[in-house]
Amino acid sequence: MSQSALSSSDAAAFGEVIYRLQAARGGSPLRQEDYEALAPLVQAHGAPAVLTAIGDAIALGYSPLRVGHLSALLELEDPLLGQVMTLYAQEIEPYQRITPKVRETLIGLVDEFPDLAGWREAIGRAVKSNHRRLATVEKILRQHKATGSWDPPSKSRKRHDATTPKSTRRPSSRETKYDEEELRGVREQEKKGEWERPTDLF
Repeated sequence: MSQSALSSSDAAAFGEVIYRLQAARGGSPLRQEDYEALAPLVQAHGAPAVLTAIGDAIALGYSPLRVGHLSALLELEDPLLGQVMTLYAQEIEPYQRITPKVRETLIGLVDEFPDLAGWREAIGRAVKSNHRRLATVEKILRQHKATGSWDPPSKSRKRHDATTPKSTRRPSSRETKYDEEELRGVREQEKKGEWERPTDLF
Protein backbone atom coordinates (compact mmCIF):
# COMPACT_ATOMS: atom_id res chain seq x y z
CA MET A 1 0.00 0.00 0.00
CA SER A 2 1.45 3.38 -0.99
CA GLN A 3 1.31 6.66 0.86
CA SER A 4 -1.13 7.94 -1.79
CA ALA A 5 -3.79 5.58 -0.36
CA LEU A 6 -3.77 7.51 2.93
CA SER A 7 -6.19 10.29 3.75
CA SER A 8 -4.87 13.82 3.27
CA SER A 9 -4.47 14.34 7.03
CA ASP A 10 -2.71 11.01 7.56
CA ALA A 11 -0.50 11.57 4.51
CA ALA A 12 0.58 14.90 5.97
CA ALA A 13 1.43 13.19 9.28
CA PHE A 14 3.10 10.17 7.67
CA GLY A 15 6.44 11.99 7.58
CA GLU A 16 6.21 12.54 11.35
CA VAL A 17 5.51 8.83 11.87
CA ILE A 18 8.60 7.93 9.84
CA TYR A 19 10.74 10.48 11.67
CA ARG A 20 9.61 9.28 15.13
CA LEU A 21 10.19 5.62 14.23
CA GLN A 22 13.65 6.34 12.86
CA ALA A 23 14.52 8.33 16.00
CA ALA A 24 13.29 5.46 18.19
CA ARG A 25 15.61 3.12 16.29
CA GLY A 26 18.66 5.26 16.87
CA GLY A 27 18.43 7.15 13.60
CA SER A 28 18.82 4.07 11.38
CA PRO A 29 16.96 4.54 8.10
CA LEU A 30 13.82 2.53 7.37
CA ARG A 31 13.77 -0.07 4.64
CA GLN A 32 11.22 -0.29 1.85
CA GLU A 33 9.31 -3.05 3.64
CA ASP A 34 9.03 -0.80 6.72
CA TYR A 35 7.33 1.88 4.65
CA GLU A 36 5.02 -0.74 3.12
CA ALA A 37 4.06 -2.05 6.57
CA LEU A 38 3.63 1.39 8.14
CA ALA A 39 1.21 2.74 5.57
CA PRO A 40 -1.57 0.18 6.28
CA LEU A 41 -1.19 0.82 10.01
CA VAL A 42 -1.61 4.55 9.52
CA GLN A 43 -4.57 3.98 7.21
CA ALA A 44 -6.27 1.52 9.60
CA HIS A 45 -5.64 3.36 12.87
CA GLY A 46 -4.69 6.92 11.93
CA ALA A 47 -1.36 8.69 12.30
CA PRO A 48 -2.03 9.95 15.88
CA ALA A 49 -2.67 6.40 17.09
CA VAL A 50 0.52 5.13 15.42
CA LEU A 51 2.53 7.98 16.97
CA THR A 52 1.06 7.06 20.37
CA ALA A 53 2.01 3.42 19.78
CA ILE A 54 5.60 4.48 19.02
CA GLY A 55 5.72 6.35 22.34
CA ASP A 56 4.25 3.34 24.18
CA ALA A 57 6.76 0.98 22.54
CA ILE A 58 9.64 3.21 23.61
CA ALA A 59 8.28 3.27 27.17
CA LEU A 60 8.00 -0.53 27.16
CA GLY A 61 11.65 -0.81 26.15
CA TYR A 62 11.20 -2.52 22.78
CA SER A 63 14.62 -2.51 21.17
CA PRO A 64 15.11 -2.61 18.30
CA LEU A 65 11.66 -1.18 17.73
CA ARG A 66 9.93 -2.92 14.84
CA VAL A 67 6.73 -2.23 12.96
CA GLY A 68 5.38 -5.49 14.37
CA HIS A 69 5.59 -4.06 17.88
CA LEU A 70 3.41 -1.16 16.76
CA SER A 71 0.94 -3.60 15.19
CA ALA A 72 0.73 -5.47 18.49
CA LEU A 73 0.10 -2.31 20.51
CA LEU A 74 -2.58 -1.18 18.08
CA GLU A 75 -4.49 -4.45 18.45
CA LEU A 76 -5.52 -3.75 22.05
CA GLU A 77 -9.13 -4.64 21.29
CA ASP A 78 -7.91 -8.21 20.78
CA PRO A 79 -5.36 -8.93 23.55
CA LEU A 80 -4.49 -12.40 22.21
CA LEU A 81 -3.78 -11.06 18.73
CA GLY A 82 -1.66 -8.32 20.28
CA GLN A 83 0.38 -10.87 22.28
CA VAL A 84 0.84 -13.11 19.25
CA MET A 85 1.97 -10.16 17.16
CA THR A 86 4.43 -9.20 19.88
CA LEU A 87 5.88 -12.73 19.82
CA TYR A 88 6.01 -12.57 16.04
CA ALA A 89 7.74 -9.19 16.08
CA GLN A 90 10.39 -10.42 18.52
CA GLU A 91 11.17 -13.79 16.92
CA ILE A 92 10.00 -13.87 13.30
CA GLU A 93 9.80 -10.31 11.99
CA PRO A 94 13.58 -9.88 11.53
CA TYR A 95 13.24 -12.63 8.90
CA GLN A 96 9.69 -12.04 7.61
CA ARG A 97 8.04 -8.63 7.92
CA ILE A 98 4.47 -8.10 9.07
CA THR A 99 2.98 -7.13 5.73
CA PRO A 100 -0.78 -6.64 5.28
CA LYS A 101 -0.99 -10.22 3.97
CA VAL A 102 0.91 -11.60 6.98
CA ARG A 103 -1.31 -9.57 9.32
CA GLU A 104 -4.46 -10.98 7.70
CA THR A 105 -3.05 -14.51 7.99
CA LEU A 106 -2.20 -13.97 11.66
CA ILE A 107 -5.70 -12.69 12.41
CA GLY A 108 -7.22 -15.80 10.82
CA LEU A 109 -4.83 -18.17 12.60
CA VAL A 110 -5.41 -16.54 16.00
CA ASP A 111 -9.14 -17.09 15.50
CA GLU A 112 -8.46 -20.76 14.66
CA PHE A 113 -5.83 -21.33 17.36
CA PRO A 114 -6.81 -19.15 20.37
CA ASP A 115 -4.18 -20.57 22.73
CA LEU A 116 -1.24 -18.32 23.60
CA ALA A 117 0.77 -21.20 25.10
CA GLY A 118 0.39 -23.06 21.80
CA TRP A 119 1.64 -20.03 19.88
CA ARG A 120 4.66 -19.76 22.19
CA GLU A 121 5.44 -23.43 21.63
CA ALA A 122 5.02 -23.26 17.85
CA ILE A 123 7.07 -20.07 17.43
CA GLY A 124 9.75 -21.43 19.78
CA ARG A 125 10.02 -24.62 17.73
CA ALA A 126 10.20 -22.66 14.47
CA VAL A 127 13.03 -20.57 15.92
CA LYS A 128 14.85 -23.65 17.25
CA SER A 129 14.66 -25.33 13.84
CA ASN A 130 15.92 -22.10 12.21
CA HIS A 131 12.80 -21.84 10.02
CA ARG A 132 11.54 -18.42 11.09
CA ARG A 133 8.57 -18.19 8.75
CA LEU A 134 4.85 -17.88 9.43
CA ALA A 135 4.27 -20.91 7.20
CA THR A 136 6.42 -23.02 9.54
CA VAL A 137 4.56 -21.78 12.61
CA GLU A 138 1.23 -22.55 10.94
CA LYS A 139 2.43 -26.05 9.97
CA ILE A 140 3.45 -26.79 13.58
CA LEU A 141 0.10 -25.55 14.92
CA ARG A 142 -1.87 -27.66 12.44
CA GLN A 143 0.25 -30.76 13.10
CA HIS A 144 -0.37 -30.41 16.85
CA LYS A 145 -4.09 -29.99 16.27
CA ALA A 146 -4.20 -33.13 14.12
CA THR A 147 -1.92 -35.40 16.18
CA GLY A 148 -1.86 -33.92 19.69
CA SER A 149 1.95 -33.98 19.58
CA TRP A 150 4.44 -31.14 19.16
CA ASP A 151 7.06 -33.52 17.74
CA PRO A 152 7.42 -33.91 13.95
CA PRO A 153 5.77 -37.08 12.58
CA SER A 154 9.10 -38.92 12.21
CA LYS A 155 10.05 -38.32 15.86
CA SER A 156 6.57 -39.30 17.06
CA ARG A 157 6.82 -42.57 15.13
CA LYS A 158 10.24 -43.37 16.61
CA ARG A 159 8.97 -42.64 20.11
CA HIS A 160 5.97 -44.93 19.51
CA ASP A 161 8.22 -47.72 18.22
CA ALA A 162 10.47 -47.41 21.27
CA THR A 163 7.54 -47.83 23.67
CA THR A 164 5.77 -50.64 21.75
CA PRO A 165 6.48 -54.09 23.28
CA LYS A 166 8.40 -56.35 20.98
CA SER A 167 6.66 -59.49 19.80
CA THR A 168 7.45 -62.80 21.48
CA ARG A 169 10.42 -64.57 19.96
CA ARG A 170 9.44 -67.38 17.63
CA PRO A 171 10.69 -70.79 18.67
CA SER A 172 13.87 -71.82 16.95
CA SER A 173 13.52 -74.50 14.30
CA ARG A 174 16.37 -76.30 16.07
CA GLU A 175 14.44 -76.62 19.35
CA THR A 176 13.41 -80.19 20.22
CA LYS A 177 9.82 -81.29 20.45
CA TYR A 178 10.60 -83.69 23.29
CA ASP A 179 10.07 -82.81 26.95
CA GLU A 180 12.73 -83.12 29.65
CA GLU A 181 11.65 -86.59 30.87
CA GLU A 182 11.78 -88.03 27.36
CA LEU A 183 15.24 -86.54 26.83
CA ARG A 184 16.45 -88.14 30.04
CA GLY A 185 15.26 -91.50 28.72
CA VAL A 186 16.92 -90.86 25.40
CA ARG A 187 20.25 -90.17 27.11
CA GLU A 188 19.95 -93.42 29.09
CA GLN A 189 19.35 -95.41 25.92
CA GLU A 190 22.19 -93.62 24.15
CA LYS A 191 24.62 -94.60 26.88
CA LYS A 192 23.57 -98.26 26.48
CA GLY A 193 23.84 -98.01 22.72
CA GLU A 194 20.23 -99.10 22.34
CA TRP A 195 18.84 -96.01 20.65
CA GLU A 196 19.47 -94.23 17.39
CA ARG A 197 19.52 -90.46 17.79
CA PRO A 198 16.64 -88.66 16.03
CA THR A 199 17.85 -86.11 13.51
CA ASP A 200 15.58 -83.35 14.88
CA LEU A 201 17.18 -83.34 18.35
CA PHE A 202 20.33 -81.40 17.46
